[in-house]
Amino acid sequence: QEGWNKNNGMPSEEGNHVVVYCAGAGLWQDSILKDHADDDDLPIQLVRGQSLELTMEEEEVEYGSGIHPSLPTPPLLFGKYVSPLPQRNRVLVGATYEHHDTPLSPDEVIEELRNRSDILVPHIWDRLDRSATTSTTTMITSGIRVQSRRGALGRIPMVGKWKNSWIFTGLSSRGLLYHGIYGSILAEAILTDPTTDESMMQQYPHMAWWQ
Repeated sequence: QEGWNKNNGMPSEEGNHVVVYCAGAGLWQDSILKDHADDDDLPIQLVRGQSLELTMEEEEVEYGSGIHPSLPTPPLLFGKYVSPLPQRNRVLVGATYEHHDTPLSPDEVIEELRNRSDILVPHIWDRLDRSATTSTTTMITSGIRVQSRRGALGRIPMVGKWKNSWIFTGLSSRGLLYHGIYGSILAEAILTDPTTDESMMQQYPHMAWWQ
């Protein structure tokens, strides 16, 4: 790319306005930060997550009715998550946290997600048990999340100035919640002074946890 220069194996901002690393796990998997995965100043882990998509017969899916009133119309977030998909008769349940190289088998994925979500949405699993024609496993999806280390405030994303660039990663499984909040903070900091994150860290001191 025009203006993209290398400086000791890292991109430089020469010819660019600002460089921001914000591509998630792909940054460390055969990509531009592969050689920096074990850097002490990057307190992250790459953690596999698998999710389960269930398909139910259309007549069984009555949102907000008395048939299955506990079927969530909005997503539920409780450590795991349950969310209706755009298709009215499909529900997504996720996700596992796998720290080992060998992924869980499909049966193990189903069992873990069942154990962690059955208390809130038992009807989904009850139908899966009773009949393969009313609730079936449509697919299991898998991905790798960038997970920050847990601190006093839980897992906070890594946002700020890093080496000669900026970084925005470590959103783990909360990207849908964090991306807008911390993305706006990051954009404001860069527009204020692209050479330092000092003002951002003064305004939001909890974001400096990783520095």
